[in-house]
Amino acid sequence: MDKEKYRVLFKKYVSGELAPAEREVFLHFVEDPENEALLDEFLRTYWRDAVRDGARNVQKSSERRIAAVMGYVRKDRHRRRWLPWMAAACLMGIVAVWALHRMQTVFDTTRHATEYCIAAAHGQKKTVHMPDGSVVYLNAGSALRYSSDYNRSMRDVVLDGEAFFDVQQNPEKPFVVRTQTLHIQVLGTAFNVLAFDDETAVCVAVRSGLVEVTASGDSLLHYGKLGAGKQLHFDRETLEAEISDFNEETGMLDWKDEVFVIQEDESFAQVAKRLERWYGMSIVFEDKALERCRFAGKFNRMPINSLLGLLQKGSGFKFRIEGGTVFLSGPGCGG
Repeated sequence: MDKEKYRVLFKKYVSGELAPAEREVFLHFVEDPENEALLDEFLRTYWRDAVRDGARNVQKSSERRIAAVMGYVRKDRHRRRWLPWMAAACLMGIVAVWALHRMQTVFDTTRHATEYCIAAAHGQKKTVHMPDGSVVYLNAGSALRYSSDYNRSMRDVVLDGEAFFDVQQNPEKPFVVRTQTLHIQVLGTAFNVLAFDDETAVCVAVRSGLVEVTASGDSLLHYGKLGAGKQLHFDRETLEAEISDFNEETGMLDWKDEVFVIQEDESFAQVAKRLERWYGMSIVFEDKALERCRFAGKFNRMPINSLLGLLQKGSGFKFRIEGGTVFLSGPGCGG
């Protein structure tokens, strides 16, 4: 195998410069399980160079292309082979977060420390017990990153996705959660953060205690303090933030207990995105009108065909499952 050839193709793919013929060759290379170690090497090298350069060259489009390749691998391989790619995503997807939060000083002071990254692949959840006794519950498709220096001089973590945090109190070492848009600081509390990179909405909901929310990289842009029973919704597109009451009966935190909740204001397109993470499958709308359908309800963990069967009742859509992909079709709701 011409290793250098595929290294070049990988770089061209990340930068969006692959020609159609090259893309076909590259995806065939990705599909072969025997190339897993080499792909991992390419990603680690990309990560190392990004850190060396201060993550200045990591573009959002590059992250999305990496995610697309990972999705391609996920469709054709067993979950066991998906996990190394999820770990790679953990490295890739959070590079930009460190940069946006001006974390170069952290890299300088902890360059000899070990960086830990825990990822929950699509279709699974994880519980992370932190060194200070805090517990983090990771939802599917989410990743958490922290340094081996955690709890020595600080308690900083970086989140991509959704997690519920149950934080041990320590007034001398505030607990800080960093996402691409928000900076959340607490002393000891229980709260949920929803911040997937591919969604415009970011939400912080507090069950107990007090958190302070500021803009990433700009502590002067203060969004407010949230006490128990309060939540903050931030829109990445409009840059507007709104604080409102938080009621657990809405089911926002039910994902921790394996309950899939569909809110009344969610479109089928939004629900499908969460179903992809929940079940580790791809969902394709063959009829776009279905994307605007609305459903509501709470569903205990069940096979995806059972859940779709329940949603199907009283609506006009049909579904079929081929491998790791669900195809949705029909004239629209009520048709």
